[in-house]
Amino acid sequence: PEKRDTLIGFNILRRQSMGVAALSGLRTGHAADAEALARERLPLPLSPMDPTDPRYDQARSRLVIAHAQFLQGQPVAARASLDEARAILSPIIEQGGQGLTLTRGVAYGLYLDASLRTRGDPQRAGKLAEAARLLRGLGPEAQALSDIRELRGWIEQAG
Repeated sequence: PEKRDTLIGFNILRRQSMGVAALSGLRTGHAADAEALARERLPLPLSPMDPTDPRYDQARSRLVIAHAQFLQGQPVAARASLDEARAILSPIIEQGGQGLTLTRGVAYGLYLDASLRTRGDPQRAGKLAEAARLLRGLGPEAQALSDIRELRGWIEQAG
């Protein structure tokens, strides 16, 4: 049991570290590394102490993969990964889900959807506007979070 617990703890820390590293890869232009890390962390266990619905984490990983694929010039693969994330988040939304994590995920998905469209596509502007509206609807504390500020910056740059 002790050895098993140690392995579980190691995998939880490994998963968290890989998530940070994947996001760092996106931020520093290492999209292929970001994609590989996000994929590798998918099967690793969440901490049993984490109160977050694991579906949010699964969707977030797929959004990071889609973002990395987009940055690598792989729009078909990025769209498929985005669709996987949407398939995870849609039932949560339909069940009345709400909160910061869901809002961030939906806004991130809208940003990626818009980014996969050409600049002249009217749906692009609409999706960016909806993503920005969702983030503006968050409270001041949430808006001050670095990942929300970063996402807002991405949306503004894409517009």
